[in-house]
Amino acid sequence: MTYLPIFAKIFVAHVLVMMSPGPNVLLVSQVSASRSRSAGLRVALGVALGGFAWACLALFGLAVVFELLPWLYRGLRFLGGAYLIFLGWKSWRSASRKLGFGEKAIRNEAEGSEAKFFLLGLFTNLSNPKSLLFFSSFFAAVIPAAAPMGVKTLAVLLIGFNVVW
Repeated sequence: MTYLPIFAKIFVAHVLVMMSPGPNVLLVSQVSASRSRSAGLRVALGVALGGFAWACLALFGLAVVFELLPWLYRGLRFLGGAYLIFLGWKSWRSASRKLGFGEKAIRNEAEGSEAKFFLLGLFTNLSNPKSLLFFSSFFAAVIPAAAPMGVKTLAVLLIGFNVVW
């Protein structure tokens, strides 16, 4: 059996999901515009690692776990939604502040922790309901359960390639 059509579906679907506006895209854009390019890249790296984590979890049967424990799925969706509401509230509160470009932004960037931006991106993706739905349903449904581990591993690497590319 050739798995090329499956890889093509995963590639196209993941690119479309990454391009659609959502919390991950908005966060990277906001941090890049209000802080710096390097802070935005750190957030993007955190988002990428979160996507890779979701892909790995789907590979190991996350959809089956959610079918067996529907309360866990609802709980994760609730926690993710609460976190995204919190991020939205923080953005709304800071909307009246000017964007920090220039020398002041560079000083603010130097004061911020490098890990802070990475973790912000990681936690945003891990709590993003869109990521949860994509990887627990589509990704798990597209790859046949009987597919060899090498095919599943290549699918996860394809997700990583999409993010880096």
